[in-house]
Amino acid sequence: MERLSVLLDRFRRRRDAGLTQVWSGPTPDERANRLATTIAAQLGYAASADSLRAIDRAEAAGLLAWLSRESVAYGSSDRPPARVVAEVLEALKDLGPDALFWTNGDWASRWSGSRSASWTSLSDATFDVGVIGCDADNAFIFWVEEED
Repeated sequence: MERLSVLLDRFRRRRDAGLTQVWSGPTPDERANRLATTIAAQLGYAASADSLRAIDRAEAAGLLAWLSRESVAYGSSDRPPARVVAEVLEALKDLGPDALFWTNGDWASRWSGSRSASWTSLSDATFDVGVIGCDADNAFIFWVEEED
């Protein structure tokens, strides 16, 4: 988990807008349908199963790459740079091939030409988005809160 932890910490420090929080550690001993909400609780978020949706590794990498550079409230709708996505995909190899990922909305729609995105907030912030991931042994959450 070292590569992924270092990358997420670097992304957290790079961001200059809003609050960015990161947690990584052992995967909670929890039923599969409660893993994402239990991991979100590591940062104090009271997420429900309905507020999170499963995403694949590629979407998780794209979203993390986008969050490393863009403001959620005012950022561009450009796809994240391919080299940053590749770097995230490499770091996500710290999680096994059966890793699971979640987010709180349809953020990738911004890259398909639609400026809007739909989401369910986990915080009191105007905007919040992030990625939760885990495999059998390790888990993480990278979450951004912003105001407009």
